[in-house]
Amino acid sequence: ILTDSDGASSLTYVDVLPRLKQLTLESDPPGLQLALDGQPYTSPIYSTTVEGVQRYITAPKTQTVGNKTYKLDDWSDGGKHTHVVSPKKDVVYTAVYLELAIVPTISPAPTPTPPA
Repeated sequence: ILTDSDGASSLTYVDVLPRLKQLTLESDPPGLQLALDGQPYTSPIYSTTVEGVQRYITAPKTQTVGNKTYKLDDWSDGGKHTHVVSPKKDVVYTAVYLELAIVPTISPAPTPTPPA
């Protein structure tokens, strides 16, 4: 509220319209768990965000789906498994995983007992 020397006052309103951007998190392979701002989701994740606002993205270092285990190889932007992004444009970040090979466990053959 502004008041002049004669006591007259006025009130002014201003609408602030933030610039919105689309933030997308994907995994390769699709459907793995990722987190946005600490909340877990199944990928892909679509979020509208205010331009330049810090968001925390996380890809677990390993995760198992069914009988397959995956290890995080890299984020598409080269960030660590958890890192901060501040989108200034519509952007897609992809967590790339490698499937870990299952190595069968082989028991050694019993040592034969020599005859007496």
